[in-house]
Amino acid sequence: MQKYSVGQVAGAIYDNGPIGNPFLAAMPEELSKDEFFEYVRSYPQLPANLADMTSEERRQELPRLSTLFIPLDYMYVIYDLLYRAIRGTYMRRTSLMEIQNINALYGNREVGAYATQADTGSILGIPGIGKTSTVRRCLSILPQVIEHTEYQGHTCY
Repeated sequence: MQKYSVGQVAGAIYDNGPIGNPFLAAMPEELSKDEFFEYVRSYPQLPANLADMTSEERRQELPRLSTLFIPLDYMYVIYDLLYRAIRGTYMRRTSLMEIQNINALYGNREVGAYATQADTGSILGIPGIGKTSTVRRCLSILPQVIEHTEYQGHTCY
């Protein structure tokens, strides 16, 4: 069971990371391949009386087919890459904060500007194969906003 509702705004739950980084501690857990497929797949609801419908009535139901989405194996790879990219960015933030604190303590100087590199990637394929749909579905199962109001006794803004 996930600690956050799928795709919603959620209050932070700190139980998944090192102390000192609220973003990493509030990360949702990574889904297994089976859990991922369960969340992203969708099947159209067929009418209960499908066998009794006339051919004209069945043709009117054809637009329901557009809601059919069967995930392919490569989609979990993309989800895994996106998840690890987000987590990696938060981990680099922790390292950056440690460097700044060390410089402030031992260097007795103002904290300078440091830059970090975010993970990047590309998804290549022929038009219409589902690249955009895959990324949208992968990101939709993560909370879209995690609100941090207080972490380790300190107010977050």
